[in-house]
Amino acid sequence: MTHEVYKALADQREKQLAKGWRTTVEIEGYSDFVFSAKYGNPVMPGVVNNALLNIVNSYNRIRCDRIALPHISAHNLRHTGCARMSEAGVDPKVLQYIMGHSRIAVTMEVYNHVSSERNRKEMDKVEKIRLIG
Repeated sequence: MTHEVYKALADQREKQLAKGWRTTVEIEGYSDFVFSAKYGNPVMPGVVNNALLNIVNSYNRIRCDRIALPHISAHNLRHTGCARMSEAGVDPKVLQYIMGHSRIAVTMEVYNHVSSERNRKEMDKVEKIRLIG
């Protein structure tokens, strides 16, 4: 976890604790979540997806003169994060660990997307290699 992410999560936790919001449930062995709802339940993915939908819809209403933003979900953000970390050169095994996958094949085949820009950059590297004498 980067220092910036750690600080953001610590700040969020402090804000929630100051409000008296603390998760009181356990899910698959995990408890005491950073993001909790008012009555102690963890924030569920549907809540995050709904918030993202509202943001996109609001933006698209206000910015109707521009290209509309597509639907965005928490899962889309996960895919994007994985692809951007890979593009930045994060070691594939480290990326597997960050994503929480038991097999690297999942990380590389499902979450690691190749864009035309990324492909072009890699081909630029290949062009610099002297393959023959």
